[in-house]
Amino acid sequence: MPYASVYPLVSARSLARPFTYEVGEEIGKGAVLSVQFGAAKRRGVVVGLEDAPPDGVDAISAGKLLDELPPALVDLALWTADYYGSTPARALSLVAPPKPARRGERREPSRDYALAGEAEPAELTGPQQEALARIDAAAEAGGGHFLLHGATGSGKTEVYLQACAATIARGSGAIVLVPRDRVARLRMQLAESGLPKGGGVGYDIFDKSDTMGGMATMANVDSIDVRPGGTLEFSPGGFHLMCMKPMLKPGDKVSVTLHFAGGTQVKSDFAVRGANGR
Repeated sequence: MPYASVYPLVSARSLARPFTYEVGEEIGKGAVLSVQFGAAKRRGVVVGLEDAPPDGVDAISAGKLLDELPPALVDLALWTADYYGSTPARALSLVAPPKPARRGERREPSRDYALAGEAEPAELTGPQQEALARIDAAAEAGGGHFLLHGATGSGKTEVYLQACAATIARGSGAIVLVPRDRVARLRMQLAESGLPKGGGVGYDIFDKSDTMGGMATMANVDSIDVRPGGTLEFSPGGFHLMCMKPMLKPGDKVSVTLHFAGGTQVKSDFAVRGANGR
């Protein structure tokens, strides 16, 4: 019987690690399971499979399958947690929200609210065809990174949707990131417009102080107040420095000059650590 590494969806940072459970052969990465966690039942997301439990671990059987996520969406959530200094469970909770129990016949929101997507255009414009051809060629060659530039209404969304459809047709998945207040509407529009199944809709991370589903995002600050004789700690999940260029990796050291309001400058060497503090 296979074993699964599962993140129980709890908010405590002290429990920010996977736990091992016995699972059935049909369970794969992205499965949302009901698992026994302490004295309570919790939802947990499978992030990987193992042939045997870790040494000294007596794994128990997981409960029933509640839902399934695209594996790529699981990877995105784990990356988000690492990059933003949150916990994997909090990030996974965003892409695996609980589904309330329903009574009676299930309603179809996309039909009730009639938010049908726009019809596919008869022909793409020249710039759209060129952009789609470059994305398609990159996908055939193993992947790439692109940023579509254009004014509102220039047709970028159609390129996104056709690129997603082509990617899904190859047997891969697609993830569409949108502002959280438009997630529900986009889900319905994509469903009505006939986008092939296999993608996932996630959340955009805004650069401002906010809380989304219990997960805190970051805010840029221009200065920090420190009382005379006081101290300020830089740490993952708290105040920290983010360096985009040059690219740094855990274990590196970087020299930083701190500027104080009175004109004093203090040069200090900082250790580069991952979001988990190591």
